Amino acid sequence: MSTNATIQGLVTYKTKYRIREVVESLTENGWMKDSRFVEGHSDSDVNGLTLRIPYGCYRNLIRRLDFIVHDCQCARIVWTSTDGMFHGGVFDGERETTYELSQWAMDNIGKEPPNPDDDFQEYCEWMSEVENAFHGEFGN
Repeated sequence: MSTNATIQGLVTYKTKYRIREVVESLTENGWMKDSRFVEGHSDSDVNGLTLRIPYGCYRNLIRRLDFIVHDCQCARIVWTSTDGMFHGGVFDGERETTYELSQWAMDNIGKEPPNPDDDFQEYCEWMSEVENAFHGEFGN
């Protein structure tokens, strides 16, 4: 089973060996090509010892975040998913804080979810608005 998640982040590694190992793994698994993320829009997502994950929707990358931040100097990765859940999280390199996004929306932007049975399109738009607000709050 796969999981789609919107992810963005920056990770700085302690050694060239470790960033090379991460980039090779991400390339082998199809998330990167020629030092850039397939979902990205930049010339390079690797700068020295820093890996940039551009804001985008990635299939199954959320399952590799522990590997990506392992043995890093510092990290900040933000993710959200509406794929069978409505959650978000923030990795700081040492720990992950997760949020139930419906509750986060009520607490932080004062918006309750519309009833999806009444207007599913309005509900989807609300979810998108909440995801964007979450990434705006915690993103790079």
